[in-house]
Amino acid sequence: MRCSPFIALTPLFVSACLGSSRQAPTTTVEPEPATDALSPEAAAPPPEPVAVVPPAPPEPPPPPPWLPLELQPLPSAGILNYTLLDAGEQPPEPGSQLFPEQYSTVPGVLGFQGGNLRDGATAGTAAIQEKRLELVWSHETRVSTQRAAGAKHKNWGGGAGWTGQPALVQWPAETKAAMNLLPQYAQDDDFVEVVQASLDGHVYFLDLHTGQPTRQASFHNFRSDAFDADTIEVGHPIKGSVSLDPRGWPILYVGQGIAEGAEFGFRAFSLIDGQRLLYLEGRDPKALRRWGAFDSSAIVNRDTDTMFVGGENGLVYKVGLNTTYDPAAPSITMAPAIERLQYTIQGAEGRKIGVENSIAVYKNLAWFADNGGGILAVNADSLEPVWAWHGEQADDTNATIVVEVEDDHPYLYLGTEIEYQEGISDQAWVHRFDGLTGTPMWSVGYPARPAKKGLNLSGGVYGTPVLGKHAVDDRLFVSVVEMGDLGAGLLVALDKTTGQELWRNVLPCYAWSTPLAIYDADGNGYLVLGDSYGDVILFDAATGQELHRISLGYLIEASPAFMDDMIILAVREKAIHGIRVK
Repeated sequence: MRCSPFIALTPLFVSACLGSSRQAPTTTVEPEPATDALSPEAAAPPPEPVAVVPPAPPEPPPPPPWLPLELQPLPSAGILNYTLLDAGEQPPEPGSQLFPEQYSTVPGVLGFQGGNLRDGATAGTAAIQEKRLELVWSHETRVSTQRAAGAKHKNWGGGAGWTGQPALVQWPAETKAAMNLLPQYAQDDDFVEVVQASLDGHVYFLDLHTGQPTRQASFHNFRSDAFDADTIEVGHPIKGSVSLDPRGWPILYVGQGIAEGAEFGFRAFSLIDGQRLLYLEGRDPKALRRWGAFDSSAIVNRDTDTMFVGGENGLVYKVGLNTTYDPAAPSITMAPAIERLQYTIQGAEGRKIGVENSIAVYKNLAWFADNGGGILAVNADSLEPVWAWHGEQADDTNATIVVEVEDDHPYLYLGTEIEYQEGISDQAWVHRFDGLTGTPMWSVGYPARPAKKGLNLSGGVYGTPVLGKHAVDDRLFVSVVEMGDLGAGLLVALDKTTGQELWRNVLPCYAWSTPLAIYDADGNGYLVLGDSYGDVILFDAATGQELHRISLGYLIEASPAFMDDMIILAVREKAIHGIRVK
């Protein structure tokens, strides 16, 4: 196959024993008074057995209180030159942006790789018996046609590109009643909605099990200013992944990937009527880079009504949304208060600045990586940097940081492309960091192919690494692009503690798509990966063995999400697909 690089204890019982009889001595004694044969003393029954019950086990100790981390800037933050824009005159209270222990109050996958830890796009378990994949439905999208209209950029097509992961949600009844759902879905207690952004500039709303549209044609249409649409149109290609509000409120957060008009930025929309609630202009005059895209998937602190997102313009945003939601009206509004972090890194001069991945958070500490290879930890209360890293192995990092927490201590996993490492190490790197201090714990290099104009794009890690859980909770899964033959790739499992490679599977066609880890009721793990040839492949996560594959017929760059035995995945050629795992 040739691939174009573009394309119980048991109770114990004790019985009482009756005294044994013996021969009376021959000595003469006074006779005892006669006993009435009917008296109780003459016919007393043996005592009942007495059960000996072991003591109950002690109650487990209560969980420790959910408290913010105590954060102070570390020396490594000294490599940053930064400015906090629009910060208040008084510093915020420590822990004021403590994220809740559970990200969302509703079932589903509400943003890129789930919630604030970015640890997987899976909701629930899979009823896997046959270990096969089955294409159930396909939904055709529109196509971006701006090139034909004389726009500067190329025709981006339809479907979805990188990262392109859908959101999956089982809405609360109150929210369903407030939105413009078609009646059959508004009345279905088991209804799960797919929300998928497309390169054609639209956001689609589909039924998880059938792929049918779920909305009445009453969303605001910005082109006609009428309320006659069943999709939300941004008007520009969307490359990143949408987010939904973790409170189950009817809010959509979506970034713009390409400029095909005057606006270039990030938006939030009402899912009651499709009207825009928030706009962040990517061509911010305070930005140190003039590229205004937002491929980052926003994250929301539901306790404080605050959104965090990174921009490719080099700014990091903290937005107090000040949301007013009345489900009875129904109505929803925002009065945004925007703060921004502007920074540069000493030693990264000449490299691009910008955040293309999605911010991860534990409690009140947030992390992201940038296009120049920097990794930053910032205090979510204030956006004040806590630590920064830009070591010899630093390179463009588009894949999102994944967080694992052990005994209230966060650890980070991430992978890089090969752009600035050409001629230095000539490798793309996978790292584990101490999330509190920024100390590297291990690094593993892979000799990926640098970009060659007209031949291939940069190699390395584009899909976000995935932490195993349950039966495979000792490992990290990583897809590496452009290793070996031109257009080929690699899927590996690494010991998460040491970085040692546990297994590898050479892919004839590379995968930009983030691997999807799914689990059966017994905790056995499986991986699903879409490749550049258009194949969707099912692997045994314990061994790396390929179990089954199906073809979707066109290049896959987007990442899948899973719920109710269904995998949702879009391709670059104007299609969104529903795949059942059997």
